[in-house]
Amino acid sequence: MKNKIFTALLLATHALTAQILIDGRIDSTFGTNGQAVLSDATENVEARVAHVGTDGKFYTASTLGTGSGRDVLLARFNANGTPDNTFGFNGRAYFDPLLGGSDYVLDMKLGANNTIVIVGRSYTNHGQYYIARFLANGELDTTFNQNGVVTGGNISEDAWWGCTIEPNGSITTVGVLSGGDGNNKVITRYLSNGNLDVNFGFNGMNVLDESADEQFTQIYRQNSNRFYVVGETNGVEKLYAYDGSGNLSNTFGAAGKFSFNQLTGYRVYVHDVAFMGNDVYVSGYARNMQTNKTDVLVCKMNSNGVLDNAFGNSGFYRADLGSGRNDIATEIKILADGSIFLAGETEDANGDYTPATFLLAFDGSLWSSYGTNGARHYPLANAESAHVMHMAEDAQGKLTLFCWSAAIGGKVEGVLVSLKTSISGIGVDELAPFAGLVAYPNPATENLFARFTSATAGTYNFVLLDVSGKITSSESFSISAGENIVDLSGLMRNTRQGVYILQIESMGALIASFKIMRN
Repeated sequence: MKNKIFTALLLATHALTAQILIDGRIDSTFGTNGQAVLSDATENVEARVAHVGTDGKFYTASTLGTGSGRDVLLARFNANGTPDNTFGFNGRAYFDPLLGGSDYVLDMKLGANNTIVIVGRSYTNHGQYYIARFLANGELDTTFNQNGVVTGGNISEDAWWGCTIEPNGSITTVGVLSGGDGNNKVITRYLSNGNLDVNFGFNGMNVLDESADEQFTQIYRQNSNRFYVVGETNGVEKLYAYDGSGNLSNTFGAAGKFSFNQLTGYRVYVHDVAFMGNDVYVSGYARNMQTNKTDVLVCKMNSNGVLDNAFGNSGFYRADLGSGRNDIATEIKILADGSIFLAGETEDANGDYTPATFLLAFDGSLWSSYGTNGARHYPLANAESAHVMHMAEDAQGKLTLFCWSAAIGGKVEGVLVSLKTSISGIGVDELAPFAGLVAYPNPATENLFARFTSATAGTYNFVLLDVSGKITSSESFSISAGENIVDLSGLMRNTRQGVYILQIESMGALIASFKIMRN
């Protein structure tokens, strides 16, 4: 199988600074000037989630309407941003779980054959949760609970907020159930036929009661035996680790929980979670409890819930990214070199928001050479204010933002914004990886070596960068097929104590990237 690596990574050895891995400008070949609008003649379209299917098409989930008459709107776009009229009715499918009242979609995932799973909340005389599965053409999948939908609950706060799908088709949901003592967090698993999985939790469900005011809001699958769940308890955001049986993992944090209460004077809001190896990254924003102003926030920890103190300030990056007002990061992606790509929005002087992306170096410092001072902004056509709700990624790593946009005149629309992901636009076939790659000693002093086994011979550049992304030294080596030990001590000359990143590149593409500690 061929992997495509889209990158324009490092400058030549005489260059002064390292190149970034992502372009981030709008791709004007998509839709109309890089944007595809999802609107309705009379109703608001409140964008929520977008994903790219294995067919290369965009599947979107939004809430349609206002007041007490909302319904769910699913829509599909072709890869070029035009509506796919073969989906549903003229590219759209409408869903009313309880045949009345107000319905909200809160999450969506794509399963095998681009089946669509959505979860959310419905209101009639009271609140209920729902989960529904659709075929790729927009029709309800009647092999799921016979009619394609499962509803339940009977109190105003009940809802399924997030979901994820296992390879066998089972679906794990998280949300909130209300009872006599208030709201409770809950994680639930459904079999592919819509029945509860009685081998998960207690007869398919595991309820966590920590207080009277709590809920789960998001779930992220790292593997079949590790799920990360975002929740809130009495105004404190937490990250929970669950195993594949629906039980909290005692190897993570404090009895399976990590509380975001380390930033004195700030309240943390979590929006997204990403992984690289065993590292866990969390993005969102931190609100100053005195000024009410928000800053972009990124946190990095290991799989045991221990903060990476070499990242940012004791595991946290928090910063005002130049607006002097509110900045928010809603989506996060970890790039091949460990740098961190964020999508969110910034506030202007009028109190309106503009979608934006930001780039951090691997250590949690702002990569100022990206865009303007580390950020790119995307004013939307006919928009007064807009927010990034989700970031979709296709099989080649191309990114598209799904935005909630308040159009001039008051109506709300959904907007897909396609980004240029590659700097060079060159697709490099799968490069021969280094097996068993290790740099030693680490921490290093004046000596540094790399040991690895290469499948082929070739010439590779070894580049050492400081935490600001500046190249401190670089050297090219001829590598033979088989086992190699390369003396990199020349890269360590004139380095001081601190954290560095060692990058290995060939043909302008990244092969490996990892930290080096200098004593």
